[in-house]
Amino acid sequence: MMEISLVKFGTLSVEFGESLNENLYQIGKNLGKFGDSSVIHINYEENHYLVDTGFANEALLTPENFLYNEKDLKYHLNLQSLNFEEIVGVFITHWHADHFANLRLFPNAKIYCYNPENENYSSLARRFQFGKLLPIISLNEEDEFAGCRLFPTPGHTKWHCSLLADLQNFKIVIAGDAIVSQSYYDHDRVWPYNAGQLGETEAKQAMHNIIEVADYIIPGHGHPFQNYRKGSKV
Repeated sequence: MMEISLVKFGTLSVEFGESLNENLYQIGKNLGKFGDSSVIHINYEENHYLVDTGFANEALLTPENFLYNEKDLKYHLNLQSLNFEEIVGVFITHWHADHFANLRLFPNAKIYCYNPENENYSSLARRFQFGKLLPIISLNEEDEFAGCRLFPTPGHTKWHCSLLADLQNFKIVIAGDAIVSQSYYDHDRVWPYNAGQLGETEAKQAMHNIIEVADYIIPGHGHPFQNYRKGSKV
């Protein structure tokens, strides 16, 4: 038995077509566009799992911002009658801080990621205070997480990985930043700003691989949406 829900919808600092004007960017932040990722809850066989943890204002590594993120995520978990201690596993789609930097809040969770080369994340663990949760469990393409199949989507980063769930005879893809939001999906564009991207060609191929199979898409930032482009030439 599997249930999927969103703990919170992440925001995106720059939606497709928006201006990079610094003053407009600051207005967006003042209105709550903090650039944090969506956080997905999976209830699988009576155990609670998350995909990504969110983290607002990822460049602001101050005690005040860590505390803000803790309070914000606690609030959203409580809305689903969950707490940090109940989460037994967290899958990280990719290692950008807006997706993983709240890991320190889950004392009983095992951390999972797609990591076929067994890269070492100990430096990130020190920086973001989740060293007590090491070692990270490296998964491969044939593995599952919380009843979902791994769906590697390299492009946004080298080892970026989405998840594919069969739910009520529909295929749900938890896309991470292979599809950052519906606005980029609508315009067939990929996020162009981050470090670690393999290039537009590979990132767009990852997005198209999702579009070929998904009935519903949960993007890395923002609301889930129906994949109206499934079956079309992309």
